[in-house]
Amino acid sequence: MNERMMKIAVGKIGKEAIKLVSIEYLNYMIEHPGVYETIQWAVWHGTEETATIFNNYLSLLTTLIQSCSLNKDKTLEILNMLTGIIHGYTTLQLGNAFSASDKVRFELAEAIDTLLVGIFQKYK
Repeated sequence: MNERMMKIAVGKIGKEAIKLVSIEYLNYMIEHPGVYETIQWAVWHGTEETATIFNNYLSLLTTLIQSCSLNKDKTLEILNMLTGIIHGYTTLQLGNAFSASDKVRFELAEAIDTLLVGIFQKYK
């Protein structure tokens, strides 16, 4: 999962990279049912290895956030908002809240765009 997100981010920065990585995270979860629940369990109850995998995910997002030239003191706050949206849409999709995978991808992209507009207004 992390490798796929890193590959999609290569050569991109800022808003575009954040949106692409967010959608790739969702894509991975749609293509690998059951993995998301395993990841969630492993983050809370896992080993040092699973903590490293999760921290690599957070590091990638942190790097992308910092590529936006926003107030660096707000990086963790922005990271929490971003991961919250990604987690929410992934959880909804896995719970069959959306009628089609394409719909949830579109709606996640729209939510990320809206979040980033607000972030840029507030933290630029």
